[in-house]
Amino acid sequence: MKLTLTEYSLLRLLLFLTPVPGLSPQGKKIIKNASKFYREILVSQILKTTNNSIDKAMERMGTVMKFIYVIEEAKCYTDQNFSVMTLFNIADVKGELPYEVHIRKGLKN
Repeated sequence: MKLTLTEYSLLRLLLFLTPVPGLSPQGKKIIKNASKFYREILVSQILKTTNNSIDKAMERMGTVMKFIYVIEEAKCYTDQNFSVMTLFNIADVKGELPYEVHIRKGLKN
């Protein structure tokens, strides 16, 4: 399946607009509203490219949104592996930014 540049760009935005643990309720609301805004733009773009055919648009939207799931799964897998590498200092990164991001990200100050 090929994504249009618009679909690709909007999917990237939607991936960045995923709430993370530790966000305040107001932060979660902002992320949720922004995600909804860009999802609606994606739907309208898909409707345009499918000549307003609801059936074709629904099928395309489902296919396009599958990419988010695949990318999120890959991200979790990569993050877990990198966390193990960092935890045991396999890549000699302890005390560096990757350590701060992957190991200390869940700790509260």
